[in-house]
Amino acid sequence: MVSSIHKQTGAVTQSDIAAMFGVSRVTVSRALRHAGKVGSKLEAAIVEAARTRGYSHEAHFSARDMRLRRDGRRAETNVICVLTAVGAGALNGSPFHVRYVTGIERAAKSSGDEVILATEWAPKHGFPRVVVRGQVDGFIWMPSEQDLQAVGPSCPIPAVTLFFAVPWADVVAVDDHGAMRAMGEYLARKGHRRVAFIGPESDLARARLGGLRAGLAGAGGSVSDEDTHMERYVMLPANILPLVRWAMERWRSLPEPERFTAIAAYNDYIAWTVMRCLRDEYRLRVPQDMSVTGFDALDSGDGALPRLTTAAMPLEELGAEAVRMIDWRMRNQGEERRRVALPAPLVEGGSVWECGSV
Repeated sequence: MVSSIHKQTGAVTQSDIAAMFGVSRVTVSRALRHAGKVGSKLEAAIVEAARTRGYSHEAHFSARDMRLRRDGRRAETNVICVLTAVGAGALNGSPFHVRYVTGIERAAKSSGDEVILATEWAPKHGFPRVVVRGQVDGFIWMPSEQDLQAVGPSCPIPAVTLFFAVPWADVVAVDDHGAMRAMGEYLARKGHRRVAFIGPESDLARARLGGLRAGLAGAGGSVSDEDTHMERYVMLPANILPLVRWAMERWRSLPEPERFTAIAAYNDYIAWTVMRCLRDEYRLRVPQDMSVTGFDALDSGDGALPRLTTAAMPLEELGAEAVRMIDWRMRNQGEERRRVALPAPLVEGGSVWECGSV
């Protein structure tokens, strides 16, 4: 019956096209999605045959999905959902979020997928309906520290988280320890031996602190526990300022030879707050009186602040790698959870002074 309908309507399936070229249906699927692993000439021929014979991926989706669900599988939708706690309006005003979403969209387009955004989302809301119903191939999510406390035990479809790991998702992250080890080595080359660290109390912050300490240790430098200031949920300026003041009051209380000469911030946002506080409250110059480093490589938008020496977060590539991870997981659903860590190279700015050159 199905074959007769094909003959009457002229519609063809991926299996029909596969038979024409003597290849597998998977090869046809990859060619139509431009997903790679198919020779360029064969891919072009398959795409042209699909076009001239009126192939439509959507025409047979419902029937294909019902057939696969009987076998405990799902049909590929070629749609990826991105979950974000940021509202649609705020998303466009946040360079951090815009960059990784841009990477997701570019990678999805090149693989023949579409992206939908679920904004203002949090785990307490439950998964979006398109996720629960399996109407997308997978979703990508950047959880916060608070989100991790509310994550449920399971997820109905393939998922990739950015930075923070959860039990049911693959994760794409940054080599935080390696990036901050390079920062510590850089500070040591500039003559800094005592460095303070300011940031949240989190696994990511501890990884960055560990890398910083390792980089300094090679030259006899250190970040002492007394010069480490970490608290949970400090990402608002009102919460960051007390940490900076705490650090600076300690700095003032020490004999000059024992004072730290640089402050390494968990990220650029905290580093900008540090620099403004040093300038406005303590009348200290950056970098002449105190060196400051960050982590992210974002633009402060404040021309009065020095350009930060920082670790460049590869945000676009993080998004793109997450899309590739979804594609891999669709074809390897029984494999162990994967973690990919991307490098974050050091970018030298104007916020670090060479000790002894004042």
